[in-house]
Amino acid sequence: MINTLRVVDGNGIRNYEVATCNDADFISETKKPYPLYSSLAEKYGLNEAIIVGKFYDIVHSKNSDKSFIIPHNGWNYIKAPLTALQILFPFFSASTIRRAMKRLEDNELIHSENLTDNKFDKTKCYCI
Repeated sequence: MINTLRVVDGNGIRNYEVATCNDADFISETKKPYPLYSSLAEKYGLNEAIIVGKFYDIVHSKNSDKSFIIPHNGWNYIKAPLTALQILFPFFSASTIRRAMKRLEDNELIHSENLTDNKFDKTKCYCI
């Protein structure tokens, strides 16, 4: 669930989208630039290149918040429910994110697994 947080300070009024639960960890990631690899964009599409670039940046950055990174079988997975991806990529609609993630999986640029113990939790975790 996404809520709006209104902050009033010396710089005026600012609104931030804030997600409940673990999705809030992605807020700090939205303030960083989005890396873009032109060769990926040419081959797979701009949306897919933006997503892969950001995932790569999150996993390999020394300054990233690692609370949503799950190590599994020697790989670092990013636990990323759709609400968190909407915060991470505010310029994409939910359907655009779903389509891009499916194309990335189909082209084997990312791998997804459900790494939660709860059988009702269908949150996917992704590795690149």
